[in-house]
Amino acid sequence: MFIKRFVIALCLIVFPVAAFGEDVPKQNDKQSEFYLSPTGNPKIVAEYPLNEAFLAKMENVQKEMSESTIRLSESETGNDGSIDGLVKTISKDERVMNILKKNALEPKDYVVGYLALQASLAAASSLEDQDAIFDDSTTVSKENLEFGKQFADRIRKVLEQ
Repeated sequence: MFIKRFVIALCLIVFPVAAFGEDVPKQNDKQSEFYLSPTGNPKIVAEYPLNEAFLAKMENVQKEMSESTIRLSESETGNDGSIDGLVKTISKDERVMNILKKNALEPKDYVVGYLALQASLAAASSLEDQDAIFDDSTTVSKENLEFGKQFADRIRKVLEQ
């Protein structure tokens, strides 16, 4: 059980796929897709204020992006996986911007908030297993940890879209 939860928490931090990208994937070319996960967990992500209203917006955004089959390729980021690089990439896509505007979100809020949701879910999931190797004190704020515990199922659905 420990290994399963540890792997899930690790996957949520290291391997999450963003719900946006190129219109039509080129023959399942997984190498051209990128992951919304900059190196480390900057303080801005750890302390991003998560709340139920934000989660509802993210649910709507992810649903609309999924339905629109919006995909971005790694080449569009200029291989810049930083928060600023991801924000610049999103800002260039008119379809993504329209969805964000419709849901009253700025590109930076989308990127940082998405990462904060990932971190809060990973931290909350790791606490279920007392043997997990995860330092929630440096990964998320106490408020976001509680948020992750309370809304784990909804967050998981957002991240899976």
